[in-house]
Amino acid sequence: MIATNRFAATTFSSALAASIAVVPNAVAQQRAALEEIVVTAQKREQSMQDVPVAISVLDANTPENQDIKNFEDVARVSPSLTIETGDEPSDSAIRMRGIGTAAFSIAAEPSVSVTVDGVPLMVSAQAFSNLEDIARVEVLKGPQGTLFGKNASAGVISIVTQDPSDEFTTSIGLRATDDDELKASISLSGPLAETLGFRLNAYSIDRDGYITNAYNGSDIGGEKSHGVRAKMRWQAGDNTDVNVILDTASREASAAQPYIALPANDPGRKLISSKAENLTVQLDSPQGYETQNDMAVFKIDHDIGDLTLSSISSYQRFTQDDVVDTDNSSEPVAQNPFLNPTGAEYRAA
Repeated sequence: MIATNRFAATTFSSALAASIAVVPNAVAQQRAALEEIVVTAQKREQSMQDVPVAISVLDANTPENQDIKNFEDVARVSPSLTIETGDEPSDSAIRMRGIGTAAFSIAAEPSVSVTVDGVPLMVSAQAFSNLEDIARVEVLKGPQGTLFGKNASAGVISIVTQDPSDEFTTSIGLRATDDDELKASISLSGPLAETLGFRLNAYSIDRDGYITNAYNGSDIGGEKSHGVRAKMRWQAGDNTDVNVILDTASREASAAQPYIALPANDPGRKLISSKAENLTVQLDSPQGYETQNDMAVFKIDHDIGDLTLSSISSYQRFTQDDVVDTDNSSEPVAQNPFLNPTGAEYRAA
């Protein structure tokens, strides 16, 4: 049985918030010798030691040191975070401390919110992409609805990308593996004028699949993706910063469950085992998905003494086209022992 789906989501949002910045003084000398980790768990920059929230942080060096390439890899280094990946992003689920949302409908609001540079993503499927040019990832456990809204009843994953630098910098990355993965990335950053800075990042990934489809000999589990992000920061005054972010990314990938159901007399049964090391499936239809994720952000921060007024406006558009062999078999539904255990004859309506 083949399931073909396509969905698109578009949103425009605008928010205005006020935050109070408190500078700690009592313990400043005691922490002088420690490296300070600045987070925005309470929607303002604070030292991690001063935030009364259960939080774990992945800094810019962690992805490279621990080979964290994709969003789902964050679960490997963050306790209490569980990410279940499906055949396509819309089938994936994010859970914090065991609590999350798993539903077939893309209209279901998640209980774990994902934000990028302060902007909540429309659907969880948008989050399942590559982590490129990241400054840090903050995992906030527990209810976060007071600051992040009703979509954060179980927690928040806040992704913060790198800001424009004060000096010209260039970074080029190349990656090649023995399992046929090629990746190239480049980042450029620096000042365009005394009060204007920019940052530009681009990447491209080409990876072959590692699961063999015995039905036609094709590979499943590969990926072809690329993306570009541009950031501009303008210091409009002594107390006012204006940020503009343009981000676009596309991904073509495929996935499949290695364990499937086949009738006892199916010739492909001998090619597939239920062992953990099995990397063979037998599907009689194409398997894969294509996503396109576009975002534009306009943000203004204005300091008024101990207060910071922030206005964030965003435009998002996300589309996903997928084809999935839902019965996980090379046989029609009528012959599938799981979907039709009685062997009833199929009759067209």
